[in-house]
Amino acid sequence: MNIPRLVVFVGLVAVAASCAFVRSEAESAGAREALKRHLAADADSYALVTIEDLPGGGRATKGARFERTLAKSDGPVTRTQIAVCTRDATSWRCDGPMDGVRIAFRGSVQRLVVPVDLEDAAIVAIVDFVGSACFDRQVTGTLRGRQISAIERHGNGYFVGMGDRAGIDILTLETTADPGSKCAFEIRQIRPLN
Repeated sequence: MNIPRLVVFVGLVAVAASCAFVRSEAESAGAREALKRHLAADADSYALVTIEDLPGGGRATKGARFERTLAKSDGPVTRTQIAVCTRDATSWRCDGPMDGVRIAFRGSVQRLVVPVDLEDAAIVAIVDFVGSACFDRQVTGTLRGRQISAIERHGNGYFVGMGDRAGIDILTLETTADPGSKCAFEIRQIRPLN
């Protein structure tokens, strides 16, 4: 996945990832029908995770997130595929599927967009880093959200999409060069998406 793909999907996923809340049977049915139009027979293998109101300003008013489990592991990372649907005043439209993971870590479950070739150990290390004091010391300025939406390898480092309905930031992380450092990564850049 290149940065433009990350940018496109991180906003959609962040909007539909903050909590598992389903509004009504009618909304669920509408989102499910749109997914069937988009994915045909494959739509039946996806579970509805959430439907939420989208923040104002755009045409879309609702966001729905669907997930299909691909492979479970003995560790905290479960490989998934994700589809996201949005509704405007008249109809639902879906995007995806995209590769993802569901990670159970430190008492919470996070759903992230990640390429299929990103190793479980790297995903766990990045999620651990974002929840660490090392991360807090390195963050300059204010992040618009502390929830990871997507991770993508970039050369010797990673792009990490973070945020929520308030906005998205893309962090560039590199593995710490100093073997004596207690921090696994260094934040090289934080770019807001508008």
